Amino acid sequence: MRPVQIGLMSALGTLALVGLGWSAGCSSESDTQGTGGGTTTSTTSTTSTTTPSSSGTGGEGGAPICEPAEMTGFTHNWKPSAGLYQDLCSAAQVDELFTACLETGSDQQACDTFTSANQDCVSCAISTPDMETQSPIVLWEQYDGLSDHNMGPCVSAFEDDDSTDSCGATIDAATQCAREACLENCAPYEGNADIAELITCIDDAGAGDCQIFQAAADTCLAALVGDGDPVDACVWDEDNESWFVYAKRLVTAHCGSDPGTGGAGGTGGAGGAGGN
Repeated sequence: MRPVQIGLMSALGTLALVGLGWSAGCSSESDTQGTGGGTTTSTTSTTSTTTPSSSGTGGEGGAPICEPAEMTGFTHNWKPSAGLYQDLCSAAQVDELFTACLETGSDQQACDTFTSANQDCVSCAISTPDMETQSPIVLWEQYDGLSDHNMGPCVSAFEDDDSTDSCGATIDAATQCAREACLENCAPYEGNADIAELITCIDDAGAGDCQIFQAAADTCLAALVGDGDPVDACVWDEDNESWFVYAKRLVTAHCGSDPGTGGAGGTGGAGGAGGN
């Protein structure tokens, strides 16, 4: 069993930024995703527990150094998904979402046009970290439109267990710890070299202050997944599929129709995730 992956996307072996074409309306700490894929208002927001590391503030000549912040005081802020098979995106909508907004070469105008016409689907597929309900894809507007997959909430949904004791929550703790250790220290993200440094930082965090969370995640996932088990859909098989194939599978599992019942997918609605 390979360790739980908490790095950023790798498409066909080439590290890249995703989400650069994303502009789905403004989101703030007061926007939270509702169970129907739209947005609701809440005063709840994410509270960062990261202790900044002096190594992340600058090196020789003031250049930032991409190393993990100290995370000995990290506290996990668990936010589950809205559930599986919400029937808000058709297969064609999922493909177009990735083409217009996420894949390399995505176009800002095309993304804006798609988002305007498919707000329910987009809101189901993509969330920002402050939202109380998490989507399959998470977007950091403040970090140059960086995007990644949300594995923990997916596992929790297939477990049918949204509690903090679920394996999905355990995986999310490892993911969140490593991300908080590195995202600020490794910014800005302007190209492949920056993403490569971020992935190295995340690996180092998982072997450092976040190791206790990473070990727990590896253990619970190893006991849960197996050939043909539905929760396997949440796991990225990096050796045999691109990140885009994997991410589309996550979006389909959460926002598509139940394969046992069928469905057309959603085409509109109020509210959208993401930011300008």
